[in-house]
Amino acid sequence: MPETPPQPHNPSKPILAKMSSIAILLAAGSGQRMQGQVEDKILAPINGQPALVYSLKAFDRSCVINSYLIVFRDEIQKKAIEAIIAAHGLGHLEIQVVSTGVDVGPAIYLARTFGTDIDTVVTFFIFILIFVFDPLAVML
Repeated sequence: MPETPPQPHNPSKPILAKMSSIAILLAAGSGQRMQGQVEDKILAPINGQPALVYSLKAFDRSCVINSYLIVFRDEIQKKAIEAIIAAHGLGHLEIQVVSTGVDVGPAIYLARTFGTDIDTVVTFFIFILIFVFDPLAVML
């Protein structure tokens, strides 16, 4: 039986779209580096939209992410996140909102969860940024 020749890549369908990928948005931090300028950095408005909306829309446009995990701090923040998702028409996204269960920064939470140190968690996220966004920047 003759082999089917490989089909050329259709640029309207990113190659990575076939992979199962999850975006983890760490919203449980206290925002200490913001020095009190905003009450909650993930919910802070930027040009009329919460920062969370920009992140979710950017990931959605990338066609790389299939589902989302948003780590929240407390029930007040959870309700605000859920309201933002509904108000900005993001209900079609597969989003799970989960609690850290403790009042710690997201990097500390991940380090404890995976039994590693914070430096390893930070290094891992730097690699994610490089491997995800560098190719996307080149493709744009």
